Amino acid sequence: NYVLNVQPALADVIISPAPVTVSGLSPVNRTYDGSTTVALSGLPTFTGLVEGQSLTIGNLSTGGQAASANAGTQAVSGQVQLADGTDGLASNYTLSIQPTLADVTISPAPVTVSGLSPVDRAYDGSATVALAGTPVFTGLVDDQTLTIGNLSTGAVAANANAGTQAVSAQVQLADGTNGSASNYVLNVQPALADVIISPA
Repeated sequence: NYVLNVQPALADVIISPAPVTVSGLSPVNRTYDGSTTVALSGLPTFTGLVEGQSLTIGNLSTGGQAASANAGTQAVSGQVQLADGTDGLASNYTLSIQPTLADVTISPAPVTVSGLSPVDRAYDGSATVALAGTPVFTGLVDDQTLTIGNLSTGAVAANANAGTQAVSAQVQLADGTNGSASNYVLNVQPALADVIISPA
């Protein structure tokens, strides 16, 4: 007896993004660079996607955050961001919890040093040679600085006797005003000139 000539007017509906989780990611070990950013690798596995849909991770190169920027084994927290897959829109999903990640190993960064010279001295029966000069470091991050911690004993003469002797460096890195020696490694000792040991 009745006919609905006009459908009722309705308010908009809010469709919330569906929650998903992701696993299968690992931090990429790297060399110290002064930052806490950690890249991630692996094949992400998503749980909670609508059947047939897929997503990706949009920031694998910056998806982890180390607890400390310093060299060593550091805990990592995820900061991954969803990105569209071949048949899924990231805007339809929300990452309900960041993935649990293993620790990352941050290795000390290699540096070299130059600008040092042996200090000529009188014979004293030892092969220890002091160094002088202003050390110039190559490989430091940004404006960080280091020093040499053993200038007074930083080299060894090939022979303790008086004369002109070849010298090998045994310098040790030390903290600078804004750089930590533990974040760096001196892979190659600096080349040094000969030392002159005068008769006592």
